[in-house]
Amino acid sequence: MVKSGDVDQRWQDLLRNPREEVHREIKSWLDLSDNVDKANVAKAMLALANSGGGQILIGYEEVGESWEPDPSRPHPIDHYDQDTINGIVEKFAEPQFHCEVYHIEHPESGEVFPIIDVPGDHRVPIRSDSAGPEDQHVTYNTYYIRRPGPESAAPKTGREWDELIRRCVTASRDDLLDRMRTVLTGFEKGASEEEIDPLDQLASWTEAMREDWEANVMDEYGNMDNSPYRHGYWSFAYSLDSEFDQPSLSEFLDLLREVKGHETGWPAWLISEDQVHPRDETIEGWYTGGTFDDPAHADYWRASPDGMLFLLRGYQEDSKDELEPGTVLDYILPIWRVGECLLHAKRLGRELGEENTSVTVQARWTGLEGRTLGSIENRRGLFPPIERESHQATVTASQRFTVQDFEDALPEVVETLTQPLYQIFDFYEPPSDLIQNELDRMQSQ
Repeated sequence: MVKSGDVDQRWQDLLRNPREEVHREIKSWLDLSDNVDKANVAKAMLALANSGGGQILIGYEEVGESWEPDPSRPHPIDHYDQDTINGIVEKFAEPQFHCEVYHIEHPESGEVFPIIDVPGDHRVPIRSDSAGPEDQHVTYNTYYIRRPGPESAAPKTGREWDELIRRCVTASRDDLLDRMRTVLTGFEKGASEEEIDPLDQLASWTEAMREDWEANVMDEYGNMDNSPYRHGYWSFAYSLDSEFDQPSLSEFLDLLREVKGHETGWPAWLISEDQVHPRDETIEGWYTGGTFDDPAHADYWRASPDGMLFLLRGYQEDSKDELEPGTVLDYILPIWRVGECLLHAKRLGRELGEENTSVTVQARWTGLEGRTLGSIENRRGLFPPIERESHQATVTASQRFTVQDFEDALPEVVETLTQPLYQIFDFYEPPSDLIQNELDRMQSQ
């Protein structure tokens, strides 16, 4: 999807004051029909994908110590589209990933420049699957990262390899370790070739749910920039990985009413009769318009009777009149949001499954780049403001637990799922008692 016009302010600021850094690369105008130029942009995308994600700004050249618009602008620039960029990913990357392409108008000159947004929440390192002509820019079967300088290059030190592996382990510890064991032992422990990884299954389902949500947004608002989600959103999904008698849709709706949480005033998977409808053998909640047009109440959720649930919501921080939207992430709210979603999974798991039912979980936050970790409520004075900034747009945490884990070790589970989020804010680590105290406070409401 290619966007133009009214976009996030920080990307317009990038056009006004362009600079290269570890999570951002700048390129002059490229001929994307030329294989050398394809390899050039492919190397940048591979390196950013392995370094936590970032952006590639097209159309600037380095002049002395500054960046200026490249005068060799092509007309038109329509070939800098999403299909072309992801075609390059398909040719050069293994495994493949999906990039977004945005056409951003310069706030002063009005000229439009492409920005490629590269995701970084991968469970395995991304390697090159093709080489550039005569090995220009990209060599076959090579891993690239962003290094200080900044530059895109293959890892050279143990520390750089450790950082690459650590990032992937954080994204999905169990999945990566299982893959490594497979390489070392030559076989899958206790798994047949046909067995489906629950983490992959949940990831595929949540991606389908996000596509349905995006289609709803397009129908309702015309484009994402007019919606409550224009500055980002958080989502949470879980699946109950056990056998149980699947209820009908109406029975399942009654069950969702029974397990609804009371930890917060706007609970996860809220059921309001005029906002909830059956869709494709699932139940869909779509809260939009009027009261629900602010990010804090703009919920989209799906629930399947086979035990898979998905929730997406805008940020409460972006609904505060005194704050500029897209600038702050409250350092307490992720604890509450993840905590109440896990308690919802615990209640539903016990209704449908057994005490030790396995649960696969995915938490995701977007629109993080440029936000500062802080506090939106003065009453949270127990800990001082954090004031640390994120230079990464998206974080995903996936893991498997049991329902009993949510009873016996809820703080530890919440810590596991929020740690990848907090660390991108300049390596922030919450105080040891913060998560326990906030979960106690949440449950005492």
